[in-house]
Amino acid sequence: MEVLVSGLHSYLGRASVSYLPDDGYHVYGLSRDTRLLSYKTNIPITANITNVDLIRRGKAYEDFRLDTLDLSFYFTQIPDLDDTIAIRYELLCLRHFILLSQRNGCNRIIYVGRMYDKYCLEGIKALFVELQVAYTIVLKDIAIGTDTSFGRFLTKISANRYVFLFRPTERCTFCPFVLEDIFRWIKQIPWKEAFVNEEIEFGGAQLWELKDMLVEQAKYLKINNMKRIFSVPNKYAVQLLNQFLYGMRADLYDEYIHHITKGKFADNSKWQSRFSFEFTPILFQPFPPLGV
Repeated sequence: MEVLVSGLHSYLGRASVSYLPDDGYHVYGLSRDTRLLSYKTNIPITANITNVDLIRRGKAYEDFRLDTLDLSFYFTQIPDLDDTIAIRYELLCLRHFILLSQRNGCNRIIYVGRMYDKYCLEGIKALFVELQVAYTIVLKDIAIGTDTSFGRFLTKISANRYVFLFRPTERCTFCPFVLEDIFRWIKQIPWKEAFVNEEIEFGGAQLWELKDMLVEQAKYLKINNMKRIFSVPNKYAVQLLNQFLYGMRADLYDEYIHHITKGKFADNSKWQSRFSFEFTPILFQPFPPLGV
């Protein structure tokens, strides 16, 4: 499979150019700044990366050619599709990516977004219809692993003496998955004929409570100084507390806060009814399965 990927400045997009390439997947990546991409990742890049700007386009965009292109993946890279200005940026990038794929003989696009964007997809779907492209929208739950934003959030916050968490409801649950799993799953699905013009979801096999994840993460990292977890109903107060006390940047919270305020955990049943998949256990001590 000759594969093109974009959205490499998101953690999932960056990981794709390391985990997707193998004997069955020959991967080309597009990045507006390949030097910045190398600086941001700790995982060896095994794909062919080309400097192409999907916003301004230009000569590199016009000159980009592949002899064969079977499949294109677009990993969303903006924090929130509910942001009016941000969605314009996303739609422009996606439009140019689709046109570039079609110009290189590919009319099959896999758009990988997030569960909390589930109700903000009207513009994305309308663009696919306008450009007459065969698409699949994959909405993922939270990934844990090297270079993931949630993994960095867990590691940073669990090292503190006192932990302050934004919890707007009594329970805060996730279906997280090990980062490598989504790429193993992607390579297992026959995208040419499966889920064309459909929306599917991908999450881990177990339902986790956030507090339990923090405790397990602290054990895994052999951190013994986490004393107490405080739940705070105001997200801005939590950000200020953690920034003032521990120097934690607000962007570490992006995925976590968007997920618990807007999203629900993923439902794998649509694809699991057709394809089996073995998940990697989270932190070596998985909780009881969801039974889906």
